[in-house]
Amino acid sequence: MSGVNWASPALIHSGSRVTPIVIGSAWGALLSLIPFFDFFLRPNYVGSSLYQSVNHVVPIIAFLSTATLLAAVGFSFIAASVLGVDYRRQSWMVALSMTLTVLAGLSGMTANSAIMPLVILTLFLAFMMAVNFGALNHWESVFDSFAATAVVLFIAADLLALTSHDFTWGRLGGHAGPNYWGMVSSSALILCLRVRPAWLRIPVVLIACLTLYLGQARGSIIGVVSGGVVMASMKLVRMPTRIALLAVVLAVLVGVLIFVFGSNFIAHKVLLIDDQYRGVASNGSGRLIGWGETFNIIAAHPLFGVGLRQHEQYLHAVSNAHNAYLAAAAEQGLIGLAAYLCLMIGATIRALLKVLKLYSPQRLVILGYLIFLLTIGLFEQYSYQTGNSFALIGMIAAALSWRLEPRATDFDGNPYPVAQRHGLDPSTLT
Repeated sequence: MSGVNWASPALIHSGSRVTPIVIGSAWGALLSLIPFFDFFLRPNYVGSSLYQSVNHVVPIIAFLSTATLLAAVGFSFIAASVLGVDYRRQSWMVALSMTLTVLAGLSGMTANSAIMPLVILTLFLAFMMAVNFGALNHWESVFDSFAATAVVLFIAADLLALTSHDFTWGRLGGHAGPNYWGMVSSSALILCLRVRPAWLRIPVVLIACLTLYLGQARGSIIGVVSGGVVMASMKLVRMPTRIALLAVVLAVLVGVLIFVFGSNFIAHKVLLIDDQYRGVASNGSGRLIGWGETFNIIAAHPLFGVGLRQHEQYLHAVSNAHNAYLAAAAEQGLIGLAAYLCLMIGATIRALLKVLKLYSPQRLVILGYLIFLLTIGLFEQYSYQTGNSFALIGMIAAALSWRLEPRATDFDGNPYPVAQRHGLDPSTLT
């Protein structure tokens, strides 16, 4: 009998499992501490409306977030040396990420900002961190412990937001703002699929959904539903036909029941379609007007943009573009937008192909997370930043998707030609 054996002998030995778990947990803790900085050190959340947007500048937040990232990057090199890496697995990720870093430098030359070198350095270090993760041996074990630790810290941060009673105009702010906590909760919902035992996911789902509802984070709700639908579809593809058909019928029945009995609640309490400031007549809570202003910035600086984290200085109606793709075009020009789309959409396509051809539960979660980020990018620019946990995890997901996957050994221990051609040791491939 022949086939592909993805299990590495190094992981079969029980004593060697400690290293990937410890490294993944430490990495997850480092990147998931940022919401705690934002909760404890930001000023209280103040609601904003059109032409009255509040944009608090908190230098200590930027400093601590950057310090956390630097610590994570430093640890990533230690992790790489312990588990072993092959950077040839990351050739595409390196090429695209370094292109974006160079474009950030070019756009930063025109920006009148003293912190621009630090911003570009942070971007470079963030990409290096992701590349190190993507080049690791035994990445699946590292990713599982990474995801579980991140979920624990994200839910703890959600509990802080929920107990703060920081509500503005009916929305849970929790110091950092409702959309921010929507991203925290959505990230926890997707990553919790790697939490074991499975019953531990129940409190995660309850706390995250409550935070999403009280924060009225509609963009995050749409994003996490999109990611969930894609992951469920991929699971259906792998099921036997009869079971898949039964699952589809049950899903349709549940959807009909939700529509019949819950459509009024969803429309008026979740999507708020008749709200004066956030309903269908509000220009997307002012987003359409903000997008128009951002288009003007792009038209005035089409090639290289105005510099990372600088487009907010040109806006008057809203605090930021509220769109990752418009923000990318405004800050790094149309060339930068093209590179960003190649990085993220290309990673998503590769993640989809890997789920179909080289399925693993970790790859399924990575695909769902990338779909979530691409969707939320239509409404918020968090996925385009480096000062938050969600975008950094997105970089890791992209790196793991771009990772080259030469075939490993068959069950007879014979290496496949692709593995030999890449000069890799098949026993280290997962």
